[in-house]
Order: sequence, then structure tokens, then C-alpha cells
Amino acid sequence: MLSGILIQFAQGTATVQLADGSQLKAAVSVSDVSPGTPVSLGIRPEALGLHGTETNSIKGTVSLVEQLGDHALVHMDWHETADAIVMRTEGNDLPRVGERLEPTFTPEACYLFTQDGRAFARIEQ
Repeated sequence: MLSGILIQFAQGTATVQLADGSQLKAAVSVSDVSPGTPVSLGIRPEALGLHGTETNSIKGTVSLVEQLGDHALVHMDWHETADAIVMRTEGNDLPRVGERLEPTFTPEACYLFTQDGRAFARIEQ
């Protein structure tokens, strides 16, 4: 989970500012909260990709690569005060520990939660 602040909501997309200053888009309905509300943003490992042109991206440094047979889980540190980001990848061409990556993902792949764990409704576009 990535901690952030809700910046705005327009046309079915919430904009969240993360601890590192980056802004990401999430396709969720947030009509019952106002800008400035603390939120947590979740992204499933399989939703992250290295060769996409999606709207969102997040930069990280590889800290661990877990080879699990037909796929691997790549753990990335992205901000000194945050949890690692985990990305699922296929194949044998795996990143190395210490390598900088910038995986991408769509706003529809995001989950958004209030600080007390309540999920915002996702919008399928």
C-alpha cells in the first residue's frame, strides 16, 4: 500500500499525491471525501508492467527478485519511508538488485482506501 493525499476528483478519476511527490490517477468514486484526505493506494503485482504506455508510473530500485518457476516477484524500494512495491514478471530476463525501474499501470488497476480501511468504489472504464 502506498500512502498519499487525495488531491482532486474529476471525470471518474481521483488524483493522489504520494510521499515522494509523484501524482497517480485511480479510477474510483470519491464523492464522499474532500481534497486533502489521507488515503492508501493499492496495486496488485500483476497490474505493474515494464513496457507499457499506461498513464501511471512509479520509480523504484530493485531490492529483491524471487524466482518462482514460471514467474518472478520483483520487490522495489520507492521511497525511504514506504513499503516496497512488488511487481510480477514473466520470463527469464529479470532485473538485477540495485537496478532502477519505472513500472507502469492503468488507473483502473488501482485500489483506493481511507485511513480506516474503507475501499472506494472502483470505476470500470
